[in-house]
Amino acid sequence: MKKVLLIGADGMLGGELKERLEKKYDVEETTIETLDICKKEDVLKKANEVRPDFIINCAAYTNVDGCEINYDLANKVNGLALENITIAANNVNATLIHISTDYVFDGKLDVNMAYTEDMKPNPVSAYGKTKLLGEKYVQAANKYYILRTAWLYGIGGKNFVKTMLSLSKTHDSLSVVCDQHGSPTS
Repeated sequence: MKKVLLIGADGMLGGELKERLEKKYDVEETTIETLDICKKEDVLKKANEVRPDFIINCAAYTNVDGCEINYDLANKVNGLALENITIAANNVNATLIHISTDYVFDGKLDVNMAYTEDMKPNPVSAYGKTKLLGEKYVQAANKYYILRTAWLYGIGGKNFVKTMLSLSKTHDSLSVVCDQHGSPTS
């Protein structure tokens, strides 16, 4: 059975992936408490212990507004830590699968169009800039995939869909932004 090192298994996406992956793979999960991805030696040690076929990185500092305030932390987690994960993946010959975001783009695309992988990134937020830095490190992996998601939602965790459903129970009307478009990802 192939092995997966799932980084960030305690988040919404990581938790949902873990549930599905365990049916077909031997999954070793890590959380913010069990692996500090900002510490190179810790990441290398974990990869050498597990010897995974795949490393899936779901860890991220995803609070978009928080990234503006805590740029250094966002840059470490979303950007610089990916060098550690990439080195570890190369050391054990694992395929690195990195979850990124559409925030690597500037959001100015016409509402009738969709971003594609060949479009030039142009992040305008701290979150987008730090995630793009992470992508650049990932591209140094021998084998990698970068998946750009948007508007994640699911059973676990905090997300827009759950927030709107919850608010609709206590409010007759809701005000939300009307100048954004995206592709919700289950």
